[in-house]
Amino acid sequence: MKGRKIALAISIGDKEYNYQKDGGVTFTLDELITPDKATAIWYHAMYSVAYVTEDVIRENAQDHINFIEPL
Repeated sequence: MKGRKIALAISIGDKEYNYQKDGGVTFTLDELITPDKATAIWYHAMYSVAYVTEDVIRENAQDHINFIEPL
């Protein structure tokens, strides 16, 4: 997998404040995706992540499609 691209596009479907240490989930989004990041590092893959809200998805739907299709 060396040099391969790994991309995460995460839509939480909840309020962002719930994904804080003192929020309802008690973990940050960055903490929740730690296993994905570790996998990318282990395999020397190129890694990127985008946290998106529902509004961002609606506003930029075509950009998201263009990003995902070639993967």
